[in-house]
Amino acid sequence: MSKTLVQRIRPLLANLVSPNQVAFVTGKQIQDIIVVAQEVLHKFKEVKEKLGFMAWKIDLATAYGGPKVSDLFFTDDFILFGHASEHQASITRNCLDSFYDLSGEHVSFSNSRVFCSNNISDAKAKELGDLCGSPITKNLGNYLGVPLIHGRITKNTYNHILEKSQKRLASWKSVTLSFAGRCVLIKAVASALPIYAMQSIKLTSDLCSKLDKISRDFLWSSNSEKKKVHLVNWKVVCLPKNKGGIGIKNMKLMNQPLLAKAG
Repeated sequence: MSKTLVQRIRPLLANLVSPNQVAFVTGKQIQDIIVVAQEVLHKFKEVKEKLGFMAWKIDLATAYGGPKVSDLFFTDDFILFGHASEHQASITRNCLDSFYDLSGEHVSFSNSRVFCSNNISDAKAKELGDLCGSPITKNLGNYLGVPLIHGRITKNTYNHILEKSQKRLASWKSVTLSFAGRCVLIKAVASALPIYAMQSIKLTSDLCSKLDKISRDFLWSSNSEKKKVHLVNWKVVCLPKNKGGIGIKNMKLMNQPLLAKAG
């Protein structure tokens, strides 16, 4: 049904969707925007010039209520990048004020955040934040559902993926499900949840191992209180069905082709 709808709507997309929304352009994906944002923030760490950079993560109070000018952004999640100067901060603030006047979209400046590159002093950063009307931050949080990287990637950087998988599977009692039912649930939940993040980031080996362990324990109804014997080696379980496995994905191996797909 979904493919039928896509085929019928596709000829109309050029008139319905702004070309600035690249996630809807053939050959482009939303992950492309995430990668660009990550690359720009990486530049923030490496910059050695006297003139630094700033990133302004904007919070829109009403992302769906405005006219077509709001099509420039993905719902209420967008970031503005520029040089860390009073001139650019003032111009950007004036542009956002004009954006509000023209579109009716309300920019929540108090909930927006300004992040500056490493070569900008705290005093200079505060001055820019005051001009923008938004507080300074050392962490911009998530962008399009993926954490933005401001420094070194640690074991805890992507812990939210692990926690989400744990919560989803914890809501089901593995002992009440058949073996086939547990296999289906692992493929639909534990193996599927990390896919979105894996298309733009390389998960740590430690995190991949923990994700595999969640699926492994659920498959054999094992937990911290009652350990059960895993009857088949995990490598065999992850093999395709035509090779004697069950077809459950190995997280580390799945991450690689997803990144390759992004180019």
